Amino acid sequence: MIRYRFFVLSAAAVLAFSTAACAADYNSIRSDINEQLREVKTVSDQMKWQVEEANKRAEDLEKEVGSLRKQLAEVSRANEQKLAEMHAKIAAFDEKHLKLEAELDKKMQVILEEVTKENERILSKVEKGSKPKKEKAKKEPAKKSGDTDAAAPAPDETHEVGPGETLSKIARSYGMAVSDLMELNGITDANSVRVGQKLKVRK
Repeated sequence: MIRYRFFVLSAAAVLAFSTAACAADYNSIRSDINEQLREVKTVSDQMKWQVEEANKRAEDLEKEVGSLRKQLAEVSRANEQKLAEMHAKIAAFDEKHLKLEAELDKKMQVILEEVTKENERILSKVEKGSKPKKEKAKKEPAKKSGDTDAAAPAPDETHEVGPGETLSKIARSYGMAVSDLMELNGITDANSVRVGQKLKVRK
């Protein structure tokens, strides 16, 4: 009987010890699990905070992008307006330039016409001034009515070609046609005369 009681007490003691040990292990495991849960919660909170910060940054970036797009649109409109104004100014300048060129052309044409007329007038005066005076023909005694001999033709005169003189100028100074002057002197090329050459002329 004593042995049975001892056995029962021993079993109870072992059971109590095992129970206490299990309880200790359970508490330890539970403590570890709670610690891990706290760590997970901490990490989760940190990740949640990081996600919230990332979302805020994304919103801020989106706002900045929207602002930049708006500024870019305004700059583009301003540039287009300036470009249109520049094109209008260039077109106006070209039109004004063309008008000025047309006016200058008209004025130059008028000036050239006036200069040409003045040169012709001066040349005419110079040619008239340089034209040699005709010698008065000597009066020959009148022939009698019975004289049948024809009057002898006036002898040809000579003209020495001076610097700058041409057949045309020489012919005009003697009242001759250029063709007659060339035929009288046997000239075939009007540009072949030279300074010092003597030409036959008729008055």
